[in-house]
Amino acid sequence: MLYQLSYGGAGASLAAPALTSCVEIAHGLRRLTGLSFRAHPGPLLIPRCSSVHTFGMRVALDLVWLDSDWRVVRVDRAVPPRRVRGCRGAWGVLELPCLSRPSRQASRA
Repeated sequence: MLYQLSYGGAGASLAAPALTSCVEIAHGLRRLTGLSFRAHPGPLLIPRCSSVHTFGMRVALDLVWLDSDWRVVRVDRAVPPRRVRGCRGAWGVLELPCLSRPSRQASRA
C-alpha cells in the first residue's frame, strides 16, 4: 500500500515546492523483511515498531523514529548493514535508503 507524504519544511513559503514522496506501509511479511533484499528500496513506514535490523540490506539506512502523534523522536543516520537499532518510546519507524555516504565512525557502530 502506498501513501503520499508532502513536507514543505520549516519556514517554507507557498511558492516553494514541497518535498513529496510515496511511502509504503509495512504489513505482514514486509514488517519482518523491511527494505532487505530489494534492488531499489524506497521509503517504508513500519507502524507499531520500536526496533529494526539491517540484515540483508545492500545500502545503509536512515531511520526516522516516530511517536504515536507522528513527531520525530530520533533520527539514526547511515546505519550500515548487519546492525540492530531500537528506540524506546517509538511508535513506528520510517526506513529510508541513506542519501549520504556513511562516515567511518557510523560504520564501526
